[in-house]
Amino acid sequence: MFLENQVRPLEYRVLVRKALRPEKTAGGIVLPEQTRTISQTGIVVSVSEGVTSVGPGDTIVFSMWAASPCLPTQESDLVFIRAKDILAKIEEDR
Repeated sequence: MFLENQVRPLEYRVLVRKALRPEKTAGGIVLPEQTRTISQTGIVVSVSEGVTSVGPGDTIVFSMWAASPCLPTQESDLVFIRAKDILAKIEEDR
């Protein structure tokens, strides 16, 4: 997406593409759309200078209300998160 190349986070912030929650649970229960869009995980797109704990491509878990929309006027799954609001980095199976 074009925003990823044009937006650069500042002051210990991270630009994250939020992950969408699944439409159904493992048991087959269909989840309402509102609950599917609330996610506490995402993939790091870019980081500001000084952030060393995560980098582009990392999957992270962040605080529930930590995300600020990248561009409030547009529907986007890109959000800004302060580095201190990152709770964990998810390691991929090796």
